[in-house]
Amino acid sequence: MKILRIMIILIAIALIIWLLAPIYKGVVHIGMIYPLPFLVAFAYFAAYPEKLKYLFSQHKAILIAITSLVCAFAVFVIAVIGVCLRYAYISPKENQTVIILGCQVRGKTPSLMLYDRMNAAIEYLNENPKSCVVCSGGQGSGEEISEASAMKTYLLKKGIAKERIFVEEKSMNTNQNIAFSKEIILKNNLNKSVAVATDGFHQFRANKFCKQNGIENTALCCKTRWYFTASYYSREVLAVVKMLVF
Repeated sequence: MKILRIMIILIAIALIIWLLAPIYKGVVHIGMIYPLPFLVAFAYFAAYPEKLKYLFSQHKAILIAITSLVCAFAVFVIAVIGVCLRYAYISPKENQTVIILGCQVRGKTPSLMLYDRMNAAIEYLNENPKSCVVCSGGQGSGEEISEASAMKTYLLKKGIAKERIFVEEKSMNTNQNIAFSKEIILKNNLNKSVAVATDGFHQFRANKFCKQNGIENTALCCKTRWYFTASYYSREVLAVVKMLVF
């Protein structure tokens, strides 16, 4: 039992470090924060099991209810991650229209995650010369230019021809990314079959919003850096809840 407790403590500590790793890159978001109390509690009660026994003796019904809710949420989290992974492997077809989903820009500089999405799109565009791309993303807080404008500048620097690049600068969330990009696709008579360039964890919601907007889509996934993976999958769980509820 002692070995099991030590393993639980080490796993909890490793997950805490993994969740907080984006701080090293100056990134902080809700996905890094809300799992922490649960992980700290697991580590604490693994280290001091007598404390847990005492709490159960004093508040058995309440703790059973809390434990049941935590376990149910854990199952939901695992299910969401599994679905996200499944949708991340819907491989793109030839010469689809690429939609790059926006991500944070700091001043005028794209974030690491946005660079990764753009690089995945550039690789695909170079391999599919008949494809065009819609850079989708408005201007958020702390951004001197729109995310779409930052993308266009980068794509041009990487040799993507100007006539292949279309810009959508109004969207402020994933649903708007897809809906407003569809308007551009129809207006410019682009291929209505699209490849969504984003991180794997994001593809499930992207697919759902594409379906809502009547768009046939595949997944053009970039590689998510390891230190972002845990926290962004964690945040994506909340985003999926929001999508299902609202």
